[in-house]
Amino acid sequence: MRRHLAILLIVLVCGTGPAAADQRAPALGLDRLFAWMDRARTDPEEKKRLGIYLRQVIGQAMAEDRQSGRPTICAAPGQGQFDAVDFWRYASARVPGPAAQSRMDAAVMILQFVRHQNPCR
Repeated sequence: MRRHLAILLIVLVCGTGPAAADQRAPALGLDRLFAWMDRARTDPEEKKRLGIYLRQVIGQAMAEDRQSGRPTICAAPGQGQFDAVDFWRYASARVPGPAAQSRMDAAVMILQFVRHQNPCR
């Protein structure tokens, strides 16, 4: 079944502020992330919480990149955008079906997508 998502663009202020790097994002299945993204289309509070979650996931990965000296995400802080429609297409093509999506860690898929969109050359 095709999901219809309005475009949700969230500017990722990665690596800034405590929500970005100092806190771990809670574990979440990809199916639950899709449902959350759908709610965020119409609920400003859900959109805000989703933005915080994305900044936590991506900010932590970027902080780990800096510590390792081997960056895997190359977007300037505040310059990356997360397009929910593009993400949904990317993720659902790689993990089709609700059963597989419920077992897939959303953070892993988010990072794969962000690395795909912002590769280091």
